[in-house]
Amino acid sequence: MRLLIALTAVAAASCSMAAPLTIVEDGQPRAAIVLQPEASEQLAEAAGEMQSLILRASGAELPLVDAAPEGMIAIHVGRTTGVGDAINLGDLDGDGFVIEFPDERTIVILGPTAWGTEFGIYEFLERYLGVLWLMPGPDGTYVPEMATIQVPDETVRDEPAFFSRKFFGLRTPEQLLWARRNRLHSRIEFHHQLYKLFPHSDVEEHPEFFPIQKGERFFPPADHYYSRWQPCFTAPGIVETAVERIVKYFDEHPEEESYSLGVTDSSGHCECERCRALDPGRKNVIGRDHLTDRFVTWANAVVEGVLEKHPDKWFGFLAYSEIFEPPDRVEMHPRLIPYVTYDR
Repeated sequence: MRLLIALTAVAAASCSMAAPLTIVEDGQPRAAIVLQPEASEQLAEAAGEMQSLILRASGAELPLVDAAPEGMIAIHVGRTTGVGDAINLGDLDGDGFVIEFPDERTIVILGPTAWGTEFGIYEFLERYLGVLWLMPGPDGTYVPEMATIQVPDETVRDEPAFFSRKFFGLRTPEQLLWARRNRLHSRIEFHHQLYKLFPHSDVEEHPEFFPIQKGERFFPPADHYYSRWQPCFTAPGIVETAVERIVKYFDEHPEEESYSLGVTDSSGHCECERCRALDPGRKNVIGRDHLTDRFVTWANAVVEGVLEKHPDKWFGFLAYSEIFEPPDRVEMHPRLIPYVTYDR
């Protein structure tokens, strides 16, 4: 009796499992890739990569269409008209994705952003075709041969463990493409930026924003504006002006996740009494004046001001030279991310 019950349970479980979806059979396409005509260039390229690698693996070219064709399985890339609001992503990270099977004729690859959907495509290719991007360049892509491609009916939901992911030193288009295929996405801006936040026009409009050096106000020349000076971080109005300008940037670019508060190249910090009052008065471990407290005091105030209007944004900066070490007296805002540069 117990054996009969066990066999019945196994049979019931087996019947409840949906059959896999066959998208290629004996080298013939049984599915189409559905992409909206207004889809971004980023998604169009990723969908094209999917089409190309399925062709390379099986010899079958899945048509790339803007609506689900009759008689074929539809692989929806992104939130197409056919998907609509049927799939709720909840609080999924922007680089996350789902692969879902609403019915026996539909596969949906969807993320909250184009990045998430793109990464879902690469997961699909790795998981169900065995594709591997081992190194940059065409010879670094491994694609197993398979005349028939079957996709199991299973819900996949994934998101990155690390918010921002980057290998420094990747420069060529092939290297950058390889990084994307492996889900690398640098999401926090951090490089030299303050010379852009406070442009050369501020010499006339806000001369007080510029540093005191050797007892005099220093105004960097227009032809070498990007280096050898830092703003006076205690100047009246410098926090409010920075907040206003960064809020405007995010208003105009809501898709951007971060803003850099990176200091200008090299040194040139202000020597006024207000700035010096924030310094611990010591050298850091690389032998420079330890000036991180003055910078972080200003940056914290800017971050807090911007977050009132854009609460989901992040801020990066270069931790080097005089701001190499963490601050002594103030706690850094959790949305302010340092990128440590040890060579200076």
